[in-house]
Amino acid sequence: MPLPYNPPPRRTLRGAVPANTPPSPATEKLLEARATCRELMALLAEENAGMAHADIAALDARLLHKKRLTLRLEQLLGDVKTQRDTWREDYAARAQAIKLEEEFRTFQDLARNNAQILKAAHTVRAELVVAIRDAMDAEAPKARLYGANGMMHAVDGNTRLMVRDI
Repeated sequence: MPLPYNPPPRRTLRGAVPANTPPSPATEKLLEARATCRELMALLAEENAGMAHADIAALDARLLHKKRLTLRLEQLLGDVKTQRDTWREDYAARAQAIKLEEEFRTFQDLARNNAQILKAAHTVRAELVVAIRDAMDAEAPKARLYGANGMMHAVDGNTRLMVRDI
């Protein structure tokens, strides 16, 4: 008859902790920060994938959510830093802090990638608008003015014809 498996107790700097002990407040803050960081990473990955498929309409909808999550993550990281002495003494909190640090590095990579993608999309849009404007200007009739002796003179490219209906 096999013996029942009893997992070893969780260890902290102070000794064994029973399995049913609730997490410390520092551990809860770290867990909340990790959850927010993962949610923000998922949003950035979704936005990056949407930009690859030219899903521009969803950008505005995600922007407010992204701002809210970013502010929440900053607040949680500030709270975690103020509790640094507390979670350094707690083994579970230290483990969560290490995982949060790894996830935050991944988040930073995703954020840099997201910024590059958004900057590239903005540049493409701006160049497209300029190209359309230049094509329209090339097709538009050129403005000409009467000179002092009654001759027609071509003007520089800054003068534009105005269309008015009366």
